[in-house]
Amino acid sequence: MFYLYDQEYKASVEQQRVYNASLALGQSARNDIALSSLEEIKQKQTKVVEDLKRNYISVYGFQNWQKQFTETLSTDPKYSGAKDEAEAIENLTYNEIKTYAEARFKPEFVNTTRSEINKLASRDIYKVDANGNEISSNGQRQVLIKSGERVNSFYQDGSNYFLNAANNNLATAFLTKSFVSSQKDPSEILKSYFDANDLHVVTSVDLPGKLSSPVTNAITLDADAKAKFINLAKYWSVKNTNSQRQILSGSEILKQLKSATSYFPTPTEALSQSQITVNQGNYQTFLNTLTLTKGDSYGTSGLQSIESVFQNGTEQGLSSIWSKVLGSTLNASNLPQVDLSKVFDFENIRTNDPSAYSRFSTLLTAAKNATSDQDAFNKTKELNQFIESYLTNMSNAEFSSLLVRQYTNQLVKNVGGNNLVSFIYAIKDMPNAYLVVSKDKISIQQYTNFTSFDNFKEFVKNTLYSVAQGNKNIFNLPQAVSQSQNDNVILAHMLNDADFVSYLKTKENPFSKDKSNYSDEDIAKIKQENASIIAGNKSKMQIQNFTSVSNLINNSLVSQNSYNFGVKDGVARIISGFNGSTPTYLGNSESAQDLIVKVLISK
Repeated sequence: MFYLYDQEYKASVEQQRVYNASLALGQSARNDIALSSLEEIKQKQTKVVEDLKRNYISVYGFQNWQKQFTETLSTDPKYSGAKDEAEAIENLTYNEIKTYAEARFKPEFVNTTRSEINKLASRDIYKVDANGNEISSNGQRQVLIKSGERVNSFYQDGSNYFLNAANNNLATAFLTKSFVSSQKDPSEILKSYFDANDLHVVTSVDLPGKLSSPVTNAITLDADAKAKFINLAKYWSVKNTNSQRQILSGSEILKQLKSATSYFPTPTEALSQSQITVNQGNYQTFLNTLTLTKGDSYGTSGLQSIESVFQNGTEQGLSSIWSKVLGSTLNASNLPQVDLSKVFDFENIRTNDPSAYSRFSTLLTAAKNATSDQDAFNKTKELNQFIESYLTNMSNAEFSSLLVRQYTNQLVKNVGGNNLVSFIYAIKDMPNAYLVVSKDKISIQQYTNFTSFDNFKEFVKNTLYSVAQGNKNIFNLPQAVSQSQNDNVILAHMLNDADFVSYLKTKENPFSKDKSNYSDEDIAKIKQENASIIAGNKSKMQIQNFTSVSNLINNSLVSQNSYNFGVKDGVARIISGFNGSTPTYLGNSESAQDLIVKVLISK
């Protein structure tokens, strides 16, 4: 960390000097850019420890202060378990510099201006040494930036920054936090992050109701969920892309909902930002009105590794890799299918009440035949008032019975006389979306997966463009990458850096018996040990996920009503489909657990 911080310190001094040497009209010189030197920080922390020592001497006296002082250094987290005064100063210094030292590994979105990006040097800016003296070669001063050249040449239009279309002097860039110009490009960090993780953006929209008992197929609703269920039974007057009026059921609205990534602009987006804002507003409104998902979340936790996806629920994690497990695209040929209209549309949830259905049919026809937008609004409102009144006036027993009937008619599949339930379903008229069922929730899920690094880079570029246009960053992009760069990952990067390795060889290895400097053999050993730690940390999360998958499989087999898992020759197997009532088992003789684990550890 001290090596990295020293580089950041020197670069920050250079950046401040260049900034002040290239002031644009109206700009003032700054002295708040440069970091403090390591020596300055050590002096400051030395004073902190000395002040503590003086305070303990005054409180405990010369006879007793040492014991209390040493105990505080070793137990107070501030001093990181220091054994003595020198180590306390070292630890305090380390803690202060750590964030800045890690800057090249921490990408961020940076708001700036086109003026700053295109700022030109008004005169030659010369190279200087550590003491601020200009560097000469053969009697000639060495030029760092020539007059008329861009001062901030690390900005690359359409690559690491975009202008705001509505105000083209505003821009947003995607850079690391480093002061070192050669380390501002986050591409290397992105590549290592991609290579180390199976990455997903999951859009998960929670529907009202949950399968409280997979054995009895009991469905439960709380008050909020009941209100959303009733809203889904209603109808909506909306305009299609051709501005034609439509009267759509709640399920038809659900089927039009896209993945969260679809509601944000890309550099090739044909829609204006104002239209995108309208679409985002409509999406959030429908989420808030028809589902249990908060609209401002867009139904996503953003960019996640598969290990993190599993933390949201075993079924969600398993669903996101199910196509890889089956080795084919998910569709109605290898999944049971549900029709949301059969669950939610009032037309399909009416009870044996001919007069109620007749009234509903008359009101729906009137709404569809409305002659104006206002007429359609009024008649749809009347239709929905009838639906709400009818459903809210049902007794709890009647509503519970209706709920179980509506869901189980779609979720329970009769195969050879056996009623089976899946954890994942294809959805009719909603390609690339799946209904995922757990004991906690029933949700529509859509997956954005990244099959190549170029594919991932395009996602990063699109997110940067969207943020530059003033859209909310919901994809957790800089944060997800930054959080993955822990001490061991950073060390792995540095041990592949030739300059750092050369620097390390000039330092004494504190673990060597003869107090020799680090050797190639020492560095190779550190690399191996560090790689083992990284693999071990990943394995911990994978083991948790393996355990949750095994529990899900075992519980499915105990219930004896699983569409996805069965037993053949005493081994738990994955069912990839049915030939009539005969299950087709995936693979040759591999267990369900083995096939799933193979996918989970593939990256």
